[in-house]
Amino acid sequence: MSGTQFDLIGIDPKAKGRTTETKIEHYYNQVPYHHKEHVNFPYRYDNLSVDQKFFVDSLFETCYISFDEDEIQTVEEEVTSLTEYVDEIKTSVNNLLNVLSK
Repeated sequence: MSGTQFDLIGIDPKAKGRTTETKIEHYYNQVPYHHKEHVNFPYRYDNLSVDQKFFVDSLFETCYISFDEDEIQTVEEEVTSLTEYVDEIKTSVNNLLNVLSK
């Protein structure tokens, strides 16, 4: 895992001991108990079996998407460009409708 992936799940790979819960533990512990009961999972992350922890960790890592600043900027630029195109299309359609309605 790269440093940013460690950040995603709240783990400091250089830490000697753990004093706080990871992001995965935090979010798991925030899930309402009746949802966990429904699938026969324990209330606390610490009480999960090894297989259950593997499943929860994999699910979290798979579903948690992160973007770096360059990707965010690229998407923002694309959205701006698309918005401009949509505005141009609206103007063209309105002009065409005006011409056709005469």
